[in-house]
Amino acid sequence: MAVYGIDFGTCNSCIAVAEDDGTLSVVPSSRNETTTPSVVMFNLKKNGKPVVGTTAKNGFSKPNPKNVVAFAKTELDNELTKEEYQITETEIRKLSPIEPVACILYELISHSNNFRESQGLPVSNDAVITVPAVCSDIQREKTKIAAELAGIRVLKVISEPTAAAISYNIKDGETVMVFDLGGGTLDVSIVQCSGNRDYKVLATEGDSDLGGKRWDDVLLRLCYENKGLPFSERLITAKRLIEFEKFKIDLCEAGNVDVTFVDEDGIQQEQDISIEEFEQSSQHLIDRALRVVDLAINSVSNIKIDRVCLAGGSSKMPAIKQNLEQHLPGIKVEVCDPDMAIAKGAAKYANSIAGDSNNGDISIDERGHAYGIVTTDNNSRQIVDNIIMKNDTLEISGRKFVRYMPTTSKCLSITIVENNVDKRRFEYRGQKAFFSGDVLFPQEVEIGQRIDFLLSRDSDGLVHLNVSCSGENSNFEFATKVNEVSEIVRNNVLELIDKMKNN
Repeated sequence: MAVYGIDFGTCNSCIAVAEDDGTLSVVPSSRNETTTPSVVMFNLKKNGKPVVGTTAKNGFSKPNPKNVVAFAKTELDNELTKEEYQITETEIRKLSPIEPVACILYELISHSNNFRESQGLPVSNDAVITVPAVCSDIQREKTKIAAELAGIRVLKVISEPTAAAISYNIKDGETVMVFDLGGGTLDVSIVQCSGNRDYKVLATEGDSDLGGKRWDDVLLRLCYENKGLPFSERLITAKRLIEFEKFKIDLCEAGNVDVTFVDEDGIQQEQDISIEEFEQSSQHLIDRALRVVDLAINSVSNIKIDRVCLAGGSSKMPAIKQNLEQHLPGIKVEVCDPDMAIAKGAAKYANSIAGDSNNGDISIDERGHAYGIVTTDNNSRQIVDNIIMKNDTLEISGRKFVRYMPTTSKCLSITIVENNVDKRRFEYRGQKAFFSGDVLFPQEVEIGQRIDFLLSRDSDGLVHLNVSCSGENSNFEFATKVNEVSEIVRNNVLELIDKMKNN
C-alpha cells in the first residue's frame, strides 16, 4: 500500500508518497508545483467554501482581505486566532487555528489521492506528519487532531529535522547536524545513525520565532526606511509578509530586485534592493541562528559532526550556507531538496512502520522539551523543579517528584511549565503554564501528607501525569484537555471540510 509523509509548513506544505517498494516521490500540487502555500481563503461567493493554496495566497492582492488566513501554524498554541475572519457573507468571527489547519491538510491528502487515482495508482489516508522540534505538546496534539478531522489516519507525529535526516540517507556511524529553517521556526538537531536504520537525536535546539518570515520583515522595513517612509509594527501584516516573501525569493535568486509596493497613503513606491544590502540588514538574524547552532553543539560532548544538512525552504537563502561554512570550518554543508526533504523523510518513515511493510523498520529516538512543577523554596521564591529534562528521550516511562501537603484540603493547585531550560531547578518568572489547575483527592488530605507526582511522556511526545496520595491514584492525560477544546470547534471543522468535498 502507498503511504504519505506530510510536511505541514508555516508558509508552504509538501506531501510525498512512498510506494510498496519504498520508491519516494513528491505529489505535485494542482498547479504542478512541489509545494502548496499554507493559506486558506473562504470563497464568499460559494457560501464560504475554503480554497487552499496559490489561489488563496493570491487573495492577498485585494486591499485588506478579511477572508484569507495565513500562518495558522504559528497560532496553534492559542484557543482562537488573534484576528477575525469573514467566513461567509454574513459571518465574521475568530477561528480555532485547528479549522484552517484541517482545511490545508484535507487539501493535501484529497488532492494527492485524486491525482494518484487519475494515474491508476493506489490511494491511502495513512500518513506520518511532521512538526517543528521546538513545537509544544499542545501544538503537536492539535496538529494531530486537525489531521484526523481531515480524514487522515496519523501513523505517527515526528519532528521535522528527524524526517530530514532520514531523507538525507545518513550512513552507518555518521553524525550530522540538521539545520532546518522553515517559514516560522528554526530547528537544529544533531542526529546519529547506526545500522543505516536507527536514527538517534543526540540534541535539539531551536527558536520558535525565527523563520523566513523574519527575513521578509527585514526586507519590508528596509524598503520603507530607504524611501524615508514612516514604519510601525502595524505594517507587519500577513498581507505584507506574503507580498515581500516573493520579492525576497527573487532577490536571492537574481542578486537584486526592484520592489514595487503601495504605501499606506495609496502611493505606489519603487525601490531597488541588492542582495548585499539585504544580507547586511539581516545579519542579526543569521547571528541569532548561529547561536542556536552553538547551543546544539555545546550540548553534546566529544561528538564529531560529519556534515550539515539543510532543510526548510528558507535555508535556500545564499547567506545561510555561506555563514554556516564560515562558522563551522572543515564541515561540509549540503543543500539537497530543502523544500521536499522533510516530506520525503516522513514518507520513508511511514513506509517502514506501515502494517504490511516489507522494507524493515526505521527506528527513531527523538528528544523533547523539559517539564517542571512550580514549587516554593525556603525563601518564599517560586521555583520550577524540572522532572523531565530538556533533551531527554521523547519517550520516558516516568519520573517522580515528591511534595508534602501544605494544608488540610481535598485539592492541591499545581502548575506545570513546559520549558527549554537545561537546569534541574530555576526561578519561575511567569513562564507560560503548560497545565495549571487543581488535583482533586477522594478524601481530605492532612498537612504533611506525602504526595507523589509521576510525569511521563509517550512516543508521540504527549505528557501524562499520575498523582498518588494515601494509596489513591489520579491520572491526567493532557491530550484530553486539548480534545475537549477541539470538541467546541469540531462541528465547524467538519462543516468546512464538507464544503470542500461537495462544492
